[in-house]
Amino acid sequence: MRNIKGTFNKAMYGGTIYAEANSMELISASFEGNSAINDGGSIWAIIHSNLTINSMKIIDSKAISGGGIYMKVSGYSSISDSQFKNI
Repeated sequence: MRNIKGTFNKAMYGGTIYAEANSMELISASFEGNSAINDGGSIWAIIHSNLTINSMKIIDSKAISGGGIYMKVSGYSSISDSQFKNI
């Protein structure tokens, strides 16, 4: 997924993204002011293989667990060139 923008979303799990997938790639994503009642203020993900995140920004996201991201990854995970603020 490229160029995703999620602002001021609210959900039970994963304010903007709720995903269960074999693999996931997020590039140039921006999330601000999102919240989840339970886990993953901006992103809730269970990935069965590989997760790659590049150039992502998460600001002011809130949840009980995983203010910015709640994830379980079975394989390789990589987060680079990303910013997390007030999570």
